[in-house]
Amino acid sequence: MARLLYAVAIIVLLIAAANVANLLLARAVRRRRELGVRVALGAGRGRLASMMLAEASALAMVGGVAGLAFAYWGGALIRRTLLPTVAWTASPVDTTVLGYTALVVVGTTLIVGLVPALRATRGDPVAALKAGIAQTGDQHQGMRNLLGISQVALSLLLLFTAALFVRSLWQVRELDLGLQPDRVVAASIGFPNAEVRTQAEATRAAALELARLRQLLDRVRQLPGVAQASIAIGTPFYSAFSVGMGLPGHDTLPAAPGGGPWVNAVAPDYFTTVGTRPLRGRGFTSADHEGSEPVVVVNDIMARTFWPNEDALGKCIDIQWTRTCTRAVGVVANARQWKLREDPSMQYYVPYGQESGIGGAMLLVRPTGNAQTFAGGLRPALARLAPDAQYLSVSTLQSQLDPQIRPWRVGALMFGLFGLLTLLVAAVGLFSVVSYLVVQRTHEMGIRIALGARTTQITRLVLVGTFGVTLVGIAIGTAASLALAPFLQPLLFETGARNPWLLAAVAALLLGAALLAGLVPTWRACRIDPMNALRAD
Repeated sequence: MARLLYAVAIIVLLIAAANVANLLLARAVRRRRELGVRVALGAGRGRLASMMLAEASALAMVGGVAGLAFAYWGGALIRRTLLPTVAWTASPVDTTVLGYTALVVVGTTLIVGLVPALRATRGDPVAALKAGIAQTGDQHQGMRNLLGISQVALSLLLLFTAALFVRSLWQVRELDLGLQPDRVVAASIGFPNAEVRTQAEATRAAALELARLRQLLDRVRQLPGVAQASIAIGTPFYSAFSVGMGLPGHDTLPAAPGGGPWVNAVAPDYFTTVGTRPLRGRGFTSADHEGSEPVVVVNDIMARTFWPNEDALGKCIDIQWTRTCTRAVGVVANARQWKLREDPSMQYYVPYGQESGIGGAMLLVRPTGNAQTFAGGLRPALARLAPDAQYLSVSTLQSQLDPQIRPWRVGALMFGLFGLLTLLVAAVGLFSVVSYLVVQRTHEMGIRIALGARTTQITRLVLVGTFGVTLVGIAIGTAASLALAPFLQPLLFETGARNPWLLAAVAALLLGAALLAGLVPTWRACRIDPMNALRAD
């Protein structure tokens, strides 16, 4: 992602440089007679080239200073919004950034100023002195068209990439995880334990921790703003356990694509707390405890894998700590265990207190409001309710997923911002160039209007060139986007890198921008007074 963002920054720089170079070429057309006068007065071509490079250098330096100011402000904002967990120590603008900026200013000066300077200093100075507005030929038209095509092609490439990342982020947001991590707060609490030397002491310590957590759970349920609360050993995106088990009548266990079975020990209300949908049967109640009948709730993939074409309710599995039939009393939806991208895995749940050999219980809370806000107030509340706790950690389940989502979030935001910037730059560039061309061809258009040219003909004259450049740029940008698709595909989430609908939408957006850029110059061209145009020189 970092390398891709470097490439995007270079693309934006090239688009802006092409835009300015295009404007300087158009401006050089208006300065032909001035440059011819300078040559006639003894100015050498090297002197003219250095003068135009100095102008380009001034533009680049002003842009560099403005860019540093924006980098300082924008860098701090991006750090707070997109990368809040990183411990930043250096300023957004340091010596490395200053060095890069200096190189960019020098490179931009050469890119922006060199070609217009060389083009403007070529040609016969006598012909330049004789030239007036009536001379409609433009020796720089081909170069300007090439720069315009480059702008449009790069803009399409960048906007299409932005659309792909936005689509990927949308797919992530709409993904059914089998639970709702953004609505759940997880708290890990550690209580001091006496030294354990015998099995009996270990059993008493485990029973004491079980009683403490259940007592704490009852108190947490009474806190304001708590909708549901439960306890889990084997929390999604935190931990998972696998223990020995068997299926009566089978020597080996059937396998699922994502592996398993994973076991979770959960207290009542767990499924409503995390947002996992029940499909059949029931969940656990207060009657399901360490001394009651062993029962289990299985997920859908485990039910279909272990008992195909049968109802899983009432079926038995053998778990190592029960050594007897553990009856299935419910089936729930499949839930992600570790990642956004993972094959469905078998998972089953046992009542909290019936487990053995696994540990690391966590308190799960579903607030009525925003989970992130609630998490900030839950920590001091737990510290008051459990003053003897050795350690206490509180965070949302979503915080465990955020590092996986971050690439698409960063890509969607950064590419979106860069894409809008390039669209604006390309539109302004097209508007400026078309406006220059209208001014340059005022004499010609005045003659056409005087000879009876209609408004539609003048409009076509102005817009044909604009749309021609735009269509060629779209074709080249489309080919480049399709060629880069294999590189982008691994960075996307359930989105094809050659999505034709997104490509068509971006192309339509660029055509719309070209139309808007040409409207005002076209309106001005249609309002040209033939008498004033014919008298102008």
